[in-house]
Amino acid sequence: MFNPSVFSRLSHDVMNNSWSRPLISLTVRFISKSFSDPSQSFVVAYLKDKLGFSPESAMAADKYLLFKTPEKPDSVLEFLQKHGFSKTQIEKIIKVRPGLLYSNAEKTLLPKLQFFQSRGVSSPELIKILFYNPKVLTRSLEKKIIPCFNQLSNLLQSTMLFKL
Repeated sequence: MFNPSVFSRLSHDVMNNSWSRPLISLTVRFISKSFSDPSQSFVVAYLKDKLGFSPESAMAADKYLLFKTPEKPDSVLEFLQKHGFSKTQIEKIIKVRPGLLYSNAEKTLLPKLQFFQSRGVSSPELIKILFYNPKVLTRSLEKKIIPCFNQLSNLLQSTMLFKL
C-alpha cells in the first residue's frame, strides 16, 4: 500500500516549499487515509447505515469525504428529506455529489431552493431538476445559478417573441 514515489514527491515539495500550507494538509490527510483500512472508516459505516450504500460505493465516496461526527451530514439529509426528497433520491444525489454532506444546509442549500421557488419552480419540479442534476446544489447562487437562470429565461423569452 505504501508508495515510495508519493512520499518522495511530498518530501521534495515540502522541503522546497512548493505548496501552500493548505495543500500540504490535504496531501498529508490523503496519504494518512491511504494507509488505513477504508472499510473500517466512520464515513463508510455512515454511508452504509444511513443511506444504504453498498460497501463498494461507500468506500469509493470515502476517498472524497472526511468527517468524524454525524452532525453536519445528518443535517443535510434531514434538510433534503424535509424538502420532499425521497430516500432513494437522496442516496443518488449523495453518490453523485458526496461533498454535499459538508454543506451548511440552511446557509447554502436553502437559498438555492428558495431562489428557484421564487421564480415559479414548483417543489416537485425542483426535486426532479436537482435529482437529475445535483451539481446545481454545489454551484454558487450569485455567481452561477442566478446568471445562468436569467440568461436562459431571457433566451426563452426572446424565442417566444420570435414565434409571435
